[in-house]
Amino acid sequence: MRCVLRFLASGLLLGLLCVLVSAQAIQTGGITGVVSDKTGAVVAGAAVEVISEATGKSVRSLTTDSDGGFAVTLLPPGRYRLEISASNFKKANVRER
Repeated sequence: MRCVLRFLASGLLLGLLCVLVSAQAIQTGGITGVVSDKTGAVVAGAAVEVISEATGKSVRSLTTDSDGGFAVTLLPPGRYRLEISASNFKKANVRER
């Protein structure tokens, strides 16, 4: 009987520990958007650089798809700015408002 109680108690503690550990999981975020020009036409193939405001370093680089869209996932919490560049266009800096 003691063996069964120990087994149940250890299982309960293990389950509680798993819940506590998962509650401490790191949260992440993302940025999505569409790059377009002044007329509203999408800009395919634009270079998008994601830069951390805290460190000033680039954390991700990507290129827009054929619809001008992009998605950056699994970013740690923080503030970021985007540097967007494409041939025949002026470089754009986008910051959180």
